[in-house]
Amino acid sequence: MSNLTNKPSTEKTYTLNDLRDWEFSGTSLAVIGYPVGHSLSPSMHNAALKEMEKEDPAFCNWSYFKFEIHPDTLKESLSLFYEKGFYGLNLTIPHKIIALNLVEYGDSLVSKMGAVNTLRITDFGKYQGFNTDGYGLSKAWKTHFKSYLSDFPVLLLGSGGAARAAAIQILSEGCPKLVIANRTKKALEGLAKHLEDYFPSQDILSYLLSDLPPLEEPIHIIQATSLGLKPEDQPIIDFTYFHSKCKLLDMIYKPTKTTNIKAAQNCGLQTTNGLSMLLYQGAKALEIWTQKTVPIETMKLALLSKLYN
Repeated sequence: MSNLTNKPSTEKTYTLNDLRDWEFSGTSLAVIGYPVGHSLSPSMHNAALKEMEKEDPAFCNWSYFKFEIHPDTLKESLSLFYEKGFYGLNLTIPHKIIALNLVEYGDSLVSKMGAVNTLRITDFGKYQGFNTDGYGLSKAWKTHFKSYLSDFPVLLLGSGGAARAAAIQILSEGCPKLVIANRTKKALEGLAKHLEDYFPSQDILSYLLSDLPPLEEPIHIIQATSLGLKPEDQPIIDFTYFHSKCKLLDMIYKPTKTTNIKAAQNCGLQTTNGLSMLLYQGAKALEIWTQKTVPIETMKLALLSKLYN
């Protein structure tokens, strides 16, 4: 592939075949997913590394790439990433759950959340796994709304991997009541059972979306499904029933104003999209790899530039 004097492009989407021929001698980081071409992570991380290089020249040799890896080849790929010296990896859909049995756990949140999104190389032939999604959600909420997830009950929409990470974070922070609503029963029941095993004394309710009762009290709302990605999508719930003090975080960041955000704003709710969550989970991952304070504002500007240009 290339050496340090001829660094591979950080804009390109690479494959398993490219990984087999990888020869870059610098410190490689990467996001892997299927698909992954849409990822904004390389722009965010490379901007941060360039800024960090001003304080520490060692970071001039660090670069962040993206690899499209089919889930059937994840085990082989992780071995190759290790062999090629990739120091850290971010995992996105569908690898967060698949990788659980392939790495060592770097923190207790990995097993609780049932997913791993950040890997750091170890000296023992394996990657150590972390989950920074919950941290990203919590930090985004506090930064945007100037409040805490534990201030009010939380309505969580969805029961997939993103919802599970959110639920663990919410309950870990001492939320007084968690209400989960989902379109399908099987995933809903699975998540509810998982949470009750870890938080047996906390108030956890679950409903099918079609059976969700009116929630008139002030409540935080977290939208963790793919509904709202398409212009023709209808709002996931009727926001007219919610108290004006309710706040909505929609994990989707593109489009920046989803159907759900527009509907909630029309009803007077404060809203934010998932861009800040992406920013803070990424910053936490970079801190894990570099063991340094990372330039948040630089990362944010890189994300906004990539998103709007």
